[in-house]
This record gives sequence, C-alpha cells and structure tokens, in this order.
Amino acid sequence: MTAISTTPKINPELEFTKSFFRRNWLILGLITIAGLILGSTPMATGIFAGGLISISSFYWLNRSLKKLLGPGSVGSKFGMQLLSMLKIVIIALVLLLLIMNFSVDPIGLLIGLSIIVINVFVVVIKSIFTGDLT
Repeated sequence: MTAISTTPKINPELEFTKSFFRRNWLILGLITIAGLILGSTPMATGIFAGGLISISSFYWLNRSLKKLLGPGSVGSKFGMQLLSMLKIVIIALVLLLLIMNFSVDPIGLLIGLSIIVINVFVVVIKSIFTGDLT
C-alpha cells in the first residue's frame, strides 16, 4: 500500500524569493531601529526612506522580469528597457525631493538604499555556513 502525500511541494525558487523579501523588511526594521538608537531622527528617517525606495525598486524589477521571462510572457525587451529608464528617473526625483525638502540624512539614505546589498551578503554568508539559500 502506498501513502499519498498531502503536503504540497514548494518551489524552492519561490521559497527563496519569499524569504528574501521578508528578510529585506527585517533588515530595514533592524537598521532603522539602530539608526534611532545610535544616530538621530534624520538618520533613521533617511535609512527608512532609502530602504523603502530600495525594496520597492527591487520588487518592481522582480515583477518586470517575471512579465518578461515568465511562461506566456507578453513583455518586450524594449518595454523593459523603457520601464527601467523610467524607474531610474523616478528614483532620482524621489531622492532629490527627499534631500531638498525633508530632514533626511544623506548617509542614512545611502545606508537604506543598501538594504538589498546587505541582504545578498546575508544570503551568501548563510549559504557558506549552512549550504541553504533560504
């Protein structure tokens, strides 16, 4: 007699993506709290604003690539390039507005913009020691 497994198989790529996005928010929260404790309110505001920009930009890239490369994709290479240029312009305008009109620390903004890079380092270090990418 064979047993029927009722546990659904989770796509490892999907699990990695979910854990990567969750870890982005965790790192942003921890670094923002550290900025409040060790720095000032403008520093923490800069970290938080930069992190939001970084995470939303990464999410936008993820969604665009799924449309371009996914099964039954309807996206075009030119459209992807155009949207990427538009995204860069939008990010530049948002950064300009933040620095000119709000009390954000540029160093904090730079730290916040590095959230994705920090997360990549965390994944690499974790995979070196555990062999697991999630």
